[in-house]
Amino acid sequence: MKQTLFITALAVLLTVPCIAQTQKKAVAKSTTPKKELALWPADKIKWESFGEEFPGVMFARLYGDMSKGGYAILVKVPPHFKIPLHYHTNDEWGVVISGTAIIALEDGKEKQYGPGSWLSVPKGVKHTTAAGSDGCVFLEESDEMEGTVMVGEEMMKK
Repeated sequence: MKQTLFITALAVLLTVPCIAQTQKKAVAKSTTPKKELALWPADKIKWESFGEEFPGVMFARLYGDMSKGGYAILVKVPPHFKIPLHYHTNDEWGVVISGTAIIALEDGKEKQYGPGSWLSVPKGVKHTTAAGSDGCVFLEESDEMEGTVMVGEEMMKK
């Protein structure tokens, strides 16, 4: 009798964690968004304006939402457009896809970056961003909500 009671108790003790684990997986599966293949030809990418503060600057959402958390966007900057001194409240990284990106830190020394150049800008680093005579398209990515704080004067074209 004691042996049967022991075996029954042991079976219950081993089964309960398995049931709990199965329930956890079921809940996780029901709340995890379905991953889907995303392939967009260049002519199907939807470009949007960055707004009046950045005339001519366009962006295309690849994933995420800049106002809520992690995201990736393509940014298209017209020739000679310059965003004055600013910094971000989030870490950003990216790759120049076409044209020339011109970045300067607080010291004002500009450096040019062509296609294939990789950039990593930690939060709080003050810099300017501009496009060369050929404009610029770059990928921008972050795992945090986007925040830009302008430090300098108003935007200007060279």
